[in-house]
Amino acid sequence: MIPKPVADFNFKFVGHFDITKFRDKLSALSDDDWSEYSFRQKQFAVHQHTQTVPLLYDEGFSDYPQAWRHYELFESEVRDLDQFLLGFYGTGRITRCVLAKLLGGAAIYSHIDYGDSLMTSNRHHLALVTNDKVLFTVSHETKHLPVGEVWEINNARMHGVQNGGQDRVHIIVDWKVQLTR
Repeated sequence: MIPKPVADFNFKFVGHFDITKFRDKLSALSDDDWSEYSFRQKQFAVHQHTQTVPLLYDEGFSDYPQAWRHYELFESEVRDLDQFLLGFYGTGRITRCVLAKLLGGAAIYSHIDYGDSLMTSNRHHLALVTNDKVLFTVSHETKHLPVGEVWEINNARMHGVQNGGQDRVHIIVDWKVQLTR
């Protein structure tokens, strides 16, 4: 495994992103859409209280994801997010993009991500639906991530989420710097 370079942050604010179009399309997803994909929940016990809709994803965690069934619905918005991150980093591309729902009253227990691709990518969270009882902790720092703010988290450090309120939906986007587009 390639070790992730030591970064001196827990959370890094990347910027504000207009989530209106993403949120408008969330209602097109049924309960069946949210529950049909279970790879992340079965493969990684810390995600057992989540539901995932993969948009761009590879179960082998390569840097070359495939477009999944719901990608077409969100394609324009994912491309906008790609351009937003390109503007921030100057080079690179999306290597994974999923919608992740953390059920109300549930948690993602503290863990460290691993694997070559995850350790060489920048992991971002963008809240689409949240509440003030969703608290994200990286190392010993805890934050509430507001709707429309893009945050990079240091996933090489212990991190987890507590949701003391209603269901929370984030877009999780991994970005690989210096890949050809």
